[in-house]
Amino acid sequence: MTPKPRAAAGWATAQRHPRLLVAGLTLLALLIRAWDVDHMSLWQDEGLTLYRAGLDLPGILSGAIPLDALLTRDVQPPLYFLLLAAWLRGLGLTVSTPGAIWAGKWLSLLVSLPQVGLTWALARRLLRPRPAGPLPGARAGSSADARLAIPLLAALLAALSPALLWYAQELRSYSLQVSLGLASVYALLRALEAWGSGATADPDAARDKAPRRRAAGWALLCVLCGAALVWTHYLSVFLLAFEGLVVLAYGARRRDWRALAPLLALGLAAAPLLPYALWRLGLGPERDQRFVPLATLLRDVTLGFGFGKSAPGWSLAAPGRHLGMLAAELAFAGLLLAGAAWLWQRHGRGLALLALGYLLVPVLGLYGLTWLKPVYMGVRHILLAIPAAWLLAAAGGWGLEQRRRGLGLALLLLAGLGMSASVQGYYGDPSLAKDDHRALAAYLRAHAVTASEGARGDLLAVSHPVLRYTYQPLLPDLDILALPPFLASGLPDERPPAELLEPLLARYDRIWFVDPPADYEAWLAEHLIEVDRVDFPASSIVLDLHAYEPAPDLAGPEAPTRRQNQRLGGLELLGWQALPEPLVAGQGGRLRLVWKVAERDLPDYKVAFELLDAAGENVADGDHAPFHGLRPTRGWDFGTLVYEPHDLRVSAGAPAGEYRLTARVYEPESGAVHPAEGPIELGSLVLRAPARPPARASLPIGRPLLARGRGLDILGYDLAPAPEAGWTAGERLPLAVWLRLGAPADPAPEAADARLRIELVDTWGRVRAEGRVAIPGYGQAAAAGQPRRLDASLDLPAEAGRYGLRLAL
Repeated sequence: MTPKPRAAAGWATAQRHPRLLVAGLTLLALLIRAWDVDHMSLWQDEGLTLYRAGLDLPGILSGAIPLDALLTRDVQPPLYFLLLAAWLRGLGLTVSTPGAIWAGKWLSLLVSLPQVGLTWALARRLLRPRPAGPLPGARAGSSADARLAIPLLAALLAALSPALLWYAQELRSYSLQVSLGLASVYALLRALEAWGSGATADPDAARDKAPRRRAAGWALLCVLCGAALVWTHYLSVFLLAFEGLVVLAYGARRRDWRALAPLLALGLAAAPLLPYALWRLGLGPERDQRFVPLATLLRDVTLGFGFGKSAPGWSLAAPGRHLGMLAAELAFAGLLLAGAAWLWQRHGRGLALLALGYLLVPVLGLYGLTWLKPVYMGVRHILLAIPAAWLLAAAGGWGLEQRRRGLGLALLLLAGLGMSASVQGYYGDPSLAKDDHRALAAYLRAHAVTASEGARGDLLAVSHPVLRYTYQPLLPDLDILALPPFLASGLPDERPPAELLEPLLARYDRIWFVDPPADYEAWLAEHLIEVDRVDFPASSIVLDLHAYEPAPDLAGPEAPTRRQNQRLGGLELLGWQALPEPLVAGQGGRLRLVWKVAERDLPDYKVAFELLDAAGENVADGDHAPFHGLRPTRGWDFGTLVYEPHDLRVSAGAPAGEYRLTARVYEPESGAVHPAEGPIELGSLVLRAPARPPARASLPIGRPLLARGRGLDILGYDLAPAPEAGWTAGERLPLAVWLRLGAPADPAPEAADARLRIELVDTWGRVRAEGRVAIPGYGQAAAAGQPRRLDASLDLPAEAGRYGLRLAL
């Protein structure tokens, strides 16, 4: 891998400015990890993270997590949660504030970025000439080219790492652990190196004060990082065990046991955690914990460290499916072994054993612990050893290339292709995604009714109390319960479902249930109407959402209050009622309908409700099959009365005021519409603004942007889908502009006539088409903070070409 003449200039630049290249690699890591920070949904542990970070200081320190009547304690120390809480509070956010999850993931990403530079610095320090260094068995060492290339290659692997990408976008402490572990190991080696460089032939003789001061400074940094590490995750103690072995080897070789002082300081820092750790060891296996064989842990070193959780799986059951990933994994394993051999040959057994110890001591320590108490639950528990894998792989690639030209490069390229496939899989393969709790919560935000003056609201029931903490930050306005609840003994409440469900039906209009237990599902199906069911992608649990309502007495006070006798095809609408009333912009609403089946052999109908403003623009989505297809109309019996709760989601951009409700029925297969002359008008409905403005991320904006103007912010716009043949001259281009109204800065007498000007401009900036649309509520203090969706259309110019949109007030 010696540079060719044509690359000599670039190699010389790398020699002169290696830190500039490391900065570039750090930027590369930032680009990969920040490409779509909020790409993945939350998993259960991230919900627990948000819960604990939202507590006060005593609550975070105690780690208490109530699971109904059972009070549990988090298995993790408090440092990461304190850091996350401070981060969110510094940004003015709470855990239930829109944007808090996104901001929390950015914390994980930012603390992951030093991993690139620290990996480079550690490899560079280990490969430098050290005639009096702390490592035994030192030899001549590597060439200057190797000392330059291997650290940069290790940093490149760290920047590209799919494993580090996964945890850089997760609301857990694993990214922080890797960075703290790297800093601690680096500081320890610098401390021992400085201590050794100040030694004379007689260890008890006077030392040079400058090296001793440097050694003390690095030792202090090592202790601080190590203490922070063990106060971040209990299993980090195995990396401290590796550091302890390094210190013991140094002391034994030099017969200088004063180097044990940092080790003793680390033990004192970790001592307060010891009673709790011993108590947990005595509990035996806990939820989802089981013994893991050593082969599984070693496989996580080759596959997990190299390609992360987003690597396409390979198994003996389907050997031909992912042979490419198998080849990449074997290449990575070969690089690790070759790296250890090259370090042993060129730098002696000391450096080789140090790199292998960094990699394997945490793995073997955790394996030993599993014989006492199974705790291993995936590659995340050994992730803090991953920097050693990058060092060994880089050294192995270099060493193999020196032995046989092209071999090391081929293995590195093969491993790199596997890493690239894993990164692409992370961002693009839905089968590798986490359980999609976020999509389920978004569906509930659109369809569930929250408690208000006009409605009792809905309830979300989950099958395990841990899931409450997953959904609470996603659905802060919805009541959430676990059914069956946990008792103080830790066992689920075994009372009959009726005893637990009937009181809830008296308090809520609808029960949404995520994966109801079999006995609960049977009781609900027997006594209630299932009005909706949606399945969401999941791999570790079942995410089936069911919705149930009691059937009202249509002849009693539970019947819808607005009487109607309107014929819609083979159905007759006898009555309806909005829930809640008034409706709330941007929140779930519902129409309680009573149908009479007026014809035999009905086709499958869909029913479309629209909420029209004074200009005739629809601001609501109420177009779907009755019961969302669970009870198609072709199965309704002639002459019967059918109660149907019909979802009506009002746009978040709709201003408060009075609207007209219209309805029509149509047949999707034939296209027939009833009545043929157009929708019937049912009456008026009042719409009010939400108690707090919706977050920008919750608005259905197709093309987001942010531009600030006087009294408003432009949030984005939507364009109608282009025809297959593309837009042609003379056609009208429908579009919608999203904006948020601000508080009036000063009196604006023209505010009532304010309009948004939408211009279509050519490449020279000339206006080729223009439209104007009124801005309801502009300049009014009561509308401040509310979003608006403004619909408009432009006449396309005759000349073909590329055009842009420009907005002006």
